[in-house]
Amino acid sequence: DAGADQKLRRRDRVLEVVEGILSRIALSRTRFSVVVFFTSARAVVVDATDINVVRNILDSMPLVWSFEPGETRLLEGIRVAGELARDWPPQSTTMFLCTDGDTVDFSKVPKLPRSIRDLEILAVGDPLVGTLVGNHDSRQEAGILRRLAAELHGSYHNVNTRHLPSQALTELARLPPPPANVGWQIKDVARVGLTVGAVLLTLIPIGLQYFGCAWNAERELPRSVPSTVGH
Repeated sequence: DAGADQKLRRRDRVLEVVEGILSRIALSRTRFSVVVFFTSARAVVVDATDINVVRNILDSMPLVWSFEPGETRLLEGIRVAGELARDWPPQSTTMFLCTDGDTVDFSKVPKLPRSIRDLEILAVGDPLVGTLVGNHDSRQEAGILRRLAAELHGSYHNVNTRHLPSQALTELARLPPPPANVGWQIKDVARVGLTVGAVLLTLIPIGLQYFGCAWNAERELPRSVPSTVGH
């Protein structure tokens, strides 16, 4: 019940939304970690720089088989993600929570660490018409997700038919300014020395060929005197 025509699986719509995010951020200064959750939660990617690793996780990897059967525990995913990011620099991380909000546990919302700067909840699934999943009617739990966003000081986005607004990606899309001119550094001196050395090594054979010593070994040898043998 996801996508513009509401014919996509929800996980396929999550992949589309994440692809839309990756195309609008500064990939060179971003690292990616992925936490998956169902009846439990676990980190499957940590500090990756290759976006194809993220694509593979979201697209073709059958993650559901690594969990025990049961009901979704959304808060467990938030808790594990928070533990993963606990020792990262303060205000360094944007957390995207991709879910339909279907969960059985909403009693105690875990506190996010200081490293989480922004929380963006990306909600998929039709919020009005449910779909039979397992033994219950499953739909996007917009009310639960809005409440969760409020408690964690994050933002809720219904991305079931539209992409995440670019305003939410401003910080991730920003490229840092070039460093101020601080004069010569030791690495600059090393580069100059390496260049000069390479040029000299190239010119030495040429200089010896044309401007080398005029000494000639043949001129220093004594002249040979022809000898005659009398009879």
